Amino acid sequence: MAAAVAVAIIALAGVIGNVWAIEAGDVVEELRSGKLVDADRLRMASDTSLTAARLTDPARNLTNAVTAMAALPQGGRPAQQVQGEELIAIGRRALAEDPSNPYNWSRVAWARNQRGDAKGAVAALELSMQTGPHVVNIAAWRARLAYELMAAGERGLGDVARDQVVFAARYRARDLAQFNRDAGFVTFCHRVLVGRTPEHLNFIKALQAARRNTV
Repeated sequence: MAAAVAVAIIALAGVIGNVWAIEAGDVVEELRSGKLVDADRLRMASDTSLTAARLTDPARNLTNAVTAMAALPQGGRPAQQVQGEELIAIGRRALAEDPSNPYNWSRVAWARNQRGDAKGAVAALELSMQTGPHVVNIAAWRARLAYELMAAGERGLGDVARDQVVFAARYRARDLAQFNRDAGFVTFCHRVLVGRTPEHLNFIKALQAARRNTV
């Protein structure tokens, strides 16, 4: 009986943790797509992610906490802490939980870039590619980050950016199109996709749809 109760409690904790993770995950996806998120929602996402990490999927939830925390304006994160933990410490815990997860490394790359650590972002992006070179859900985002780092003067990312653009255009063109307000990145995508008719048409259609839906 006691064992059954314990199992039920663990299962309930996992469900609660997943509910919190979904809410915070929506904020993280908005950030990754280039949207502005207000400080209150960022603090909510970082706090709930850190709490959810104690209940389920610590690697994902800890990196979500880091991502939301890094996006806060400097004045909104005194001492760069969430629930008493420093940003860097939380990031290290996330990596320790799952060092071979491409999603984890992609979020670390984003967080480092937000902090102004371009070299660290490049290193994390490269590790994300090494642990999973073709992951549909993050291909467009990795392409966008590689492009941004290239524009900032970082070298050696051209192949990564081009590969991820082509892969995203083939399987999830709408993810690329979410960056439709970034004229430089859109032009880069067009150049990469010239001569790749199916992928290029996918991108053009997704871009048109995204612009129709953009207020």
